[in-house]
Amino acid sequence: KLAQFEHNGGTLITFINAEQLLEKLSKTTTRDITLNPPNNDLRFIHIQKEGLDFYLLVNEGEETIKGELQFQIKGAVEYWDPWSGEREPCPAKETPDGTSIELTLGYRESRILVFDQDGFFLPTTLSVKSKRPIPLETTWTVQTEDSQSVKVPALTDWAQCKGFELFTGTLVYRANIEIPQDAEEVSIDLGQVGDIAEVFLNGESKGVRMWAPYRFDLEKTVALAPHQLEVRITNSMANEYNGAQMPSGLMGPVELLV
Repeated sequence: KLAQFEHNGGTLITFINAEQLLEKLSKTTTRDITLNPPNNDLRFIHIQKEGLDFYLLVNEGEETIKGELQFQIKGAVEYWDPWSGEREPCPAKETPDGTSIELTLGYRESRILVFDQDGFFLPTTLSVKSKRPIPLETTWTVQTEDSQSVKVPALTDWAQCKGFELFTGTLVYRANIEIPQDAEEVSIDLGQVGDIAEVFLNGESKGVRMWAPYRFDLEKTVALAPHQLEVRITNSMANEYNGAQMPSGLMGPVELLV
């Protein structure tokens, strides 16, 4: 059946190892994207819909991915944020072989790049609003879900703390914060987190994030300052089951974006 498939015009590739497979694939088809320097932790999928090319990029590794990402197509490029629905232009340069961008993709971060090969987007493209980062200077308390205090310093990796090296579960971080009254919009960036974060402001949930960026919109509120901030962090079960000591907790830095 394989011989018949090849006879009918199909491409049959045989290989012994991954290097041989890559070599033969490179001779058979054009690479959709190329990252320099290469990184095995980058995953992507390319979808064409309604005249646009969508690239979903995901960092499945433990370290930030940085490099020049080369695409085989040309056109206008935008970032689309699946969390907020916002769109913004992506700095890119046209090359003889397509388009290249400088990629920085954090731990567990995902990003959507959208190409319009006709060279323009609909006029509904949103303008980019300038946001000023303000380091969040406050005192944190750390407790279990049943309100028992634990000896885990805030903004540290609890997998490196005595007694919590293999802990799997949820810890709750609480603090009182001030929100600038003259800000049009306010959001919070938790920085590095391991692994899932849910944020509450004055008892109201502001959402859940499972990968970077761990940013949450803090809608304007009439409640009197200080505002009660609660961050619930749930880490990977690999710590308990595999003894992995994966980075866990709220590690920060935590900033308000106004």
